[in-house]
Amino acid sequence: MAQKFFVCGSGTIGAGKTTVATLTQNIFGFELFKESVEDNPYLPLFYRDMQRWSYKLQRFFLITRFVAHERMLMHPVSVVQDRSIYEDMEIFARLQMKKALWSDEQIERYKRFCDLVYREIEPPDLIIFLKASVPVVKERIRKRGRDYEADLLKDDNDYLDQLDALYEQWVRDYKLSTKITIDTDNLNIIDNPEDLKTMVNKIKRALVKEESRLDSFV
Repeated sequence: MAQKFFVCGSGTIGAGKTTVATLTQNIFGFELFKESVEDNPYLPLFYRDMQRWSYKLQRFFLITRFVAHERMLMHPVSVVQDRSIYEDMEIFARLQMKKALWSDEQIERYKRFCDLVYREIEPPDLIIFLKASVPVVKERIRKRGRDYEADLLKDDNDYLDQLDALYEQWVRDYKLSTKITIDTDNLNIIDNPEDLKTMVNKIKRALVKEESRLDSFV
């Protein structure tokens, strides 16, 4: 594949985005761009007090992802990212608005900022949507043991359920790029070589199809 590709992993919290992005890096030789999580100053604060910190958290994600998106578009070799910029507005910001965590002024500011950002960027070549059920996601969150995510596992917390519903709608309507879905509930890409081969072949077919489409414009 001579074409340079920009690939994004996509999916809810705990869906396996970083795992798939890292495997894509190792197998295809793409440069990996990770989401700012460990160095995000607002993330632990957000899980302790969503009302107070949700807007600043989402603004931080959008700004840092915009910069990363531009860097990836300019990068000389193929790249893979573990979450797309489109999920910021269409999933997480939408959910925070739905839960009435933002003021009307914050909503309008964020929407204006998103409109400006979206006019300035080109979409990735491929979105890899990682489908994962809420029970499986909760088990993965439990295993990785991040203290600030503990509230997501409580029985009365429906945050992950709402995220799941928004992701299903978003990936169904998304038309800016080629997209494929990988069901990570049923594929053990870490321990089962056949499952890993299935995933790799699905990505290869999508990239070959995208390369042929791009060649037709030359």
